[in-house]
Amino acid sequence: MSRKLRSETDCLNCGAEVKGHYCSECGQPNYEPRESFRHILTHFITDYLHLDEKFFSSLKYLLFKPGYLTNEYNAGKRMKFVHPFRLYIFITIVFFIFQSVDQKHKSKKDKDPIQIDTLSTEQQETLQDTVVYENGEVSIDKGFEQVSDTSLEQYLARQDSLPEEQRDGFIKRYFNKKTIAANKSDFDFGEKVNETFKKNIPKMMFLILPIFALILSMFFRRKKLYYVEHFYHSVYIHSFFYLYMLIFALIAFVTPEAWKTYLTIISLTGLFVYFYKSLMKVYEENAVLTMLKILFILILYFIALMILVLLNALISFLIL
Repeated sequence: MSRKLRSETDCLNCGAEVKGHYCSECGQPNYEPRESFRHILTHFITDYLHLDEKFFSSLKYLLFKPGYLTNEYNAGKRMKFVHPFRLYIFITIVFFIFQSVDQKHKSKKDKDPIQIDTLSTEQQETLQDTVVYENGEVSIDKGFEQVSDTSLEQYLARQDSLPEEQRDGFIKRYFNKKTIAANKSDFDFGEKVNETFKKNIPKMMFLILPIFALILSMFFRRKKLYYVEHFYHSVYIHSFFYLYMLIFALIAFVTPEAWKTYLTIISLTGLFVYFYKSLMKVYEENAVLTMLKILFILILYFIALMILVLLNALISFLIL
């Protein structure tokens, strides 16, 4: 939004004579110093959130022209669009904030009291397996293997009394110590691990970017692109994924429960079609060959993702 220029030609910042919109000495624009609230809000959105014309143009091409932004960026045409990392960071922040709010809303609903007779037979059986009745007291099974020892000292003393070949190994000993601590704790240890796991998901998904770029570079060597060019393609694809899933999550809010399955099928089909078109646009290979490569790319991708998930779960457990 344009602002009103001052009629005076002296710079308010340095006092030099101004010819045109900007001072040739310090660079300050020769605008009227009084700003409207509308301008302050516009300034905040465009300068700090970077929600300017470039941002919305980048979003448009990201959503509706698969592979276009990758080709433009790799060709050096970068001034028209937001930097891929800035786009990725903004979209992921919005996505994970939405996910966090949605999870809190769901967990609040889950904590509401329920009537046992309203549960299905399977749900009642699961509840019976979870509730532990011992010595006249009712408790909730925290999901850890039950260890007969009630204290760390008791466990270590029992281990020392056993022959060396019957003692627990380093890994089992470590996990048994954690289990004893969890069983004695007042808080829900499993819930704490789950919270830490969820907090680490954005970091885990950031680590998948270079791994996915490596997978792409393995399957598309004929194009003779540098690794970093595959990496930017990975960034754009994941940016689209988060934006796409955010849009469908918002649609799911107003979708009847009976239609949720169809909505999931539509969203997964859309992701596959976008991925296919993006690979075709960037790497320009045969359609059938590209489809075949997608199969192996997705297999390797999910293997890498599962490894990161397991590492995240292990780290979440170990740091508590």
